[in-house]
Amino acid sequence: MFLRSAPNYAVGSLRERPIPRRHGYTLVEIMVVVVIIGLLAAIAIPAFKRVQERSAASRIANDLRQYAEAIQRYNLENGQWPPSGAVGTIPVGLESYLPAGFTNPSPIGGQYSWSGLPTLAIRLTGATPNPAVMTRVDAILDDGNLSMGDFQQMMTPGSYHLLLH
Repeated sequence: MFLRSAPNYAVGSLRERPIPRRHGYTLVEIMVVVVIIGLLAAIAIPAFKRVQERSAASRIANDLRQYAEAIQRYNLENGQWPPSGAVGTIPVGLESYLPAGFTNPSPIGGQYSWSGLPTLAIRLTGATPNPAVMTRVDAILDDGNLSMGDFQQMMTPGSYHLLLH
């Protein structure tokens, strides 16, 4: 086995230890990367917001459909409409018909309630929605026009109702 000996440099010699050359990024390269990331974020944020709005609208429409079906099933089985209930509570007799989430706030805030006779409407009150979300809910459930049809905006801001037939 051969032993390698260290190079024989004189002490204090410039050749004692090679100075490593440092490679790094220039300020221009870093700025280009920051600008690219900024552009990608500017493109992605509005798309993400639209996805959130679509998701909230789909969930509200699904909630309202489930509640309407539960109330109509109650009517078919009992021969009458259930009594009205306070906002955020399950009306008497509907406990076994409604999903557990009836008392939870909607995805946009606000609470669901059942108005009972004579209106026969599921109400969403106290919400502060983006008008685009509620128009999308109306397009899913009805005709896309919040001023007419089965799903309408009420006079009170943040209140909507789905009429049952």
